[in-house]
Amino acid sequence: MNKSDCFQLGWVAKKHGFDGAVTLHLDTDFPDNYSKLESVFVEINDKLVPFFLEEYQLSNRGTARAKFEGIDNQDDAASLVGSLLFLPLKILPPLSGNKFYFHEIIGFSAVASTDQAAIGTIENIIESAGNAVFVIKNDKKQEIMIPCVDDFIENVDREHKTITLNPPEGLLDLYLND
Repeated sequence: MNKSDCFQLGWVAKKHGFDGAVTLHLDTDFPDNYSKLESVFVEINDKLVPFFLEEYQLSNRGTARAKFEGIDNQDDAASLVGSLLFLPLKILPPLSGNKFYFHEIIGFSAVASTDQAAIGTIENIIESAGNAVFVIKNDKKQEIMIPCVDDFIENVDREHKTITLNPPEGLLDLYLND
């Protein structure tokens, strides 16, 4: 499985007990969507390795206790701590309207709602505790950062791969005016 065909679900947070079990942190707004996992891909040495779950119990805080097949002691479990977890993109339910997955809009053109002027291309989305931020590069290779807030997202056009943004007045001027 290629990483480009997957999304990051979370990571192995810590060992859990003495039998090789681990605690998984699920980096998702809807952990309940992953309450019946049977397997995951674990990134080991930049490769995705499939692991089947012997046991899996989701908690109410976005974590889960998991026991992988073949991981039977603390040392084996410790070797997985910090490893990223992935699932295939094809299992994600499609979104519509202005709702999107972050990976889905990388490469989209960002335009300003006021005059439809091109802002640039979305190169990344930085996630932080406060809120996510669009990282947009324009034709002058400037990096423009706009908060990824529902109020600033006017339209997501999947067909034309554009996102229309209405950032606060003056924000674009900070980046575009010398």
